[in-house]
Amino acid sequence: MSAARKALVAALCALAVTVVAPAPRVGLAQEATPAETPRAHYRRPGANRANQPDARDLGRHEQTIRQGRNKIRQVLLDPKASPQVKQTATELNDMLARRRALIAQLKNRHKDFVSQHKPDLDELTELSRRAHEVNTRLDAARDETIKASSAELAELKQISINAATLAERLRTSYEQEQRARRGAQ
Repeated sequence: MSAARKALVAALCALAVTVVAPAPRVGLAQEATPAETPRAHYRRPGANRANQPDARDLGRHEQTIRQGRNKIRQVLLDPKASPQVKQTATELNDMLARRRALIAQLKNRHKDFVSQHKPDLDELTELSRRAHEVNTRLDAARDETIKASSAELAELKQISINAATLAERLRTSYEQEQRARRGAQ
């Protein structure tokens, strides 16, 4: 089993545990109801990569580089340009050539990666689609259950409020009785 597949299986198991595991009991008056306990949704690992540049930034960089290439040609063809400016243009030209080579190398490496891991990537795509379907079904079933249980949930809420009020009255009256007994002794 590949590392990507193992990671996905672990993530799906964790998702199943969070969906199936009962909510922790907070207290009689503050028990969580199904409507108040949201389900965790599956998120593909690496979906929000912080180190990825913004598409607008990439577009601005590309535009600046195109303008730089045009300026390099202009400087190198200009007989009146100073040697220092021509040297800078040559350095920039070399840098852009290296950049072009790196981009080609990375594209080839990406192509190789995709071709080598196509079955795993296809499987992840299918699992993601299935996870989305399961989430949709579970959301619908959860909403239906909550709707069908609305009377019981309302009654549970009212009983919890009444029980909390009664518990507070019981505590207060018992403490008053104890004080009264101590005072009588």
